[in-house]
Amino acid sequence: MIEYIICIPQAIYESYCIVEWSGMGLRVTCSRSCSNAMQVNVAGKLYTEIIFKENAQAIYGFINTQEREIFRIITSVHGIGPKIAINLLSVLTSQILITCIVEKNEKLLCSIQGISKKLAQRIITELESKIALLIKTNNDVVILQPPQQSSMIKTIGAATTCVSNMHDAQAALIVLGYPIIDIMRSTNFESDNMSTEDIIKKALANLNTKL
Repeated sequence: MIEYIICIPQAIYESYCIVEWSGMGLRVTCSRSCSNAMQVNVAGKLYTEIIFKENAQAIYGFINTQEREIFRIITSVHGIGPKIAINLLSVLTSQILITCIVEKNEKLLCSIQGISKKLAQRIITELESKIALLIKTNNDVVILQPPQQSSMIKTIGAATTCVSNMHDAQAALIVLGYPIIDIMRSTNFESDNMSTEDIIKKALANLNTKL
């Protein structure tokens, strides 16, 4: 099995790239973050995963081992194939996806095309323990710090309400059209005793400051 390739991108698109490797031109499917990290005619390293189908084979490329491991874990969920997995990594990035699963952020997962509420619940249920094991055993994984409110809540009831308000606020910001990465960064603050409306107001202020 090929672990990685040192290749020269000849053409880069949003969901795949054409690379030159050992005298061959390969089509490599990749996430948006991976394609954004590459430059045409500049040699780089792609970690690979080759998936064999009945009449063909597909090569998937990743910017680092973390992204590839998350891809492998996601595709272990029933109902999720490589296409949906790459789409998840493109919209959320591997670190934000890890955070979504750890924090059971079902609403954020449902905002991704092709992810139903039932599938989002399955992703969280089936992958929670696998993600925890990956974080524990893989030194390459760097998880985003969960919102600060998580460590500040003293009771289960308060924690549930606080997290729910945060998730509702993030879902509302998605409807408003803000990029998910910006939403996650703008809502990464202590939200104890804050209503959904207050969280949205503070997040919008953070987003406007960034702009």
